[in-house]
Amino acid sequence: MKKYFTDFQKVELIKKGMSLKQIRDLNESIHLYYKKYTKLDIGCIEEKILELDNLGELIDSSIAYGVRQHKILRKVVTDYIDNNFSGKFLYKGLFYRTIRSAAPDYWDMGGTSYYRAFLTESKLKLYCLDNFFRLVEIKNIDLKNIEGVSMFDHIKIEGKIINIYYQILRIKENNISNDYYMYSTEKMENSDLPEFNKLLINNGIPELKRKNAEGDRVSTLIAKIFFIIFVIVIFVAIISNMLR
Repeated sequence: MKKYFTDFQKVELIKKGMSLKQIRDLNESIHLYYKKYTKLDIGCIEEKILELDNLGELIDSSIAYGVRQHKILRKVVTDYIDNNFSGKFLYKGLFYRTIRSAAPDYWDMGGTSYYRAFLTESKLKLYCLDNFFRLVEIKNIDLKNIEGVSMFDHIKIEGKIINIYYQILRIKENNISNDYYMYSTEKMENSDLPEFNKLLINNGIPELKRKNAEGDRVSTLIAKIFFIIFVIVIFVAIISNMLR
């Protein structure tokens, strides 16, 4: 396994704005993880990285799903998928399977972390990628098997409201209904997830009935209180009859 970019490649990366540490981080993401397990034949990934016109804009010290320089890997892999997708599509998007985290999700490595989605007139094609953008599987879903869709613009985590677009797709697979949670990878003002949701509805996908979790909890609490009162009343009535 090659440990580092070649000296020439490192010089080119430095010219494009990368520090030696960022190059080491990128090298680690490529060689320790990506190259060892990838199912995509994209060729020499180092050369593909150097060919990126906007490489300077992708250099980022943030960490997503435990992966450094994730934006560079994402760009190379999604470009390859896009260039090899055949046929017309109404929409394409990139979504998190779960809300992005900076912590390494070791328990989830090898599982789906991102969806590269293509919506055609009859199908939804999902390229399922793990946290290092290795291809996990490809799903070709008939639109008739999508039972419903819901769109949200916030989520509550540990009591805190997070403003982020996400949608739920309920898909029937092998006679079982599975919910797919898709979160926007872009900030709300740049996200086109609402457009994806609208296209699905326009193509005949019904909207799922939204549940008011807070209201459900209140209703459950009220029901419990009435049940306790009912039990107490019955108990008092029984005791009263015994004392007569």
